[in-house]
Amino acid sequence: MYAATKAAVVSFSYSLRYQLREKNISVSCLAPGPVYTKASIEKTTKESLGWLGDAMAVKPARVGEIAVRKTLQGRPLIVPGTIAKILSGVLRILPQRFVTWVYGKSGDRAERKKAK
Repeated sequence: MYAATKAAVVSFSYSLRYQLREKNISVSCLAPGPVYTKASIEKTTKESLGWLGDAMAVKPARVGEIAVRKTLQGRPLIVPGTIAKILSGVLRILPQRFVTWVYGKSGDRAERKKAK
């Protein structure tokens, strides 16, 4: 559900941006990777994505700084963090069937760790 919801928000933001352009209103969508705002998010991220999730994580204050700066620059999609940005781009060009499989595998990994 998370991936579908995120895709819908990104798509909605692009559509809204297009519809409001004549009124000189810019819409930006913030799509960060992991942001460790509390211990449970850090734990879940590490369980499901392992070292990659930890490497993608961006501190909350940094996410805020990037979001404000890029929004003021008029960026349509804001993905803080180098690794998250690269993965975000790669996931957009890969076949959806493969991306779905990858998401499923990361979820399976988290479930296996919980069962132990």
